[in-house]
Amino acid sequence: MGVPFKVGVHETRKKRVPAFGTPLQELCMSKCFGLHVPSVLVVLWLALLEAKGAEVEGIFRLAPSASEREDVLREIGAGCLRRGHTAEAIATVIKIFFRKLPRGGLLGALPPDVIEGVVTQQDGAARMMATLPAESADALRWVVQVIRHISKKSDVNR
Repeated sequence: MGVPFKVGVHETRKKRVPAFGTPLQELCMSKCFGLHVPSVLVVLWLALLEAKGAEVEGIFRLAPSASEREDVLREIGAGCLRRGHTAEAIATVIKIFFRKLPRGGLLGALPPDVIEGVVTQQDGAARMMATLPAESADALRWVVQVIRHISKKSDVNR
C-alpha cells in the first residue's frame, strides 16, 4: 500500500504539473519543519525517516540500483509512493528533485554578487535569504533542517 499525495497540483491553478522540473511556485506545498515546501519533498522526507535513512552510512552519497531509483521516480510521478523503498533510493530522488529545478535551482535567480557575498560579507547569508523568493528560501531552510537531522546521527551515518 502506498501513501497518496498531491504532487503537482497548485491550489490556485488546479492543473497537474510534473513534480520534477517545475518551478517551486507552481507546486503544491505542505508544511514540514514549519516551512512551506513542495509536498513531494515532505512525502520523500517521511519515507526517508520510515526507512531509517538517518542511520544509513553515507545516506546522501550512496546510489541505489537504477531500477529502484526509477521505481521511486515513477511512483512519485503517479502520485502514490509505496512503502518499502531503500533509504538510498529515497535520498537519491530528493537530490534529483533539486537538480531538476529550472532556472539554476534554488539560487539561480540571485545576482552573482549576492551569492559571492555569502562567503565574503558578514551579513551575506542573511542578505541572500532576504533576496530569494519565499519558496526558494523555505526550500533552502528545509535542506538545512534535513542536514541537521541527519547530522544528529553522525556517529552511525558518517
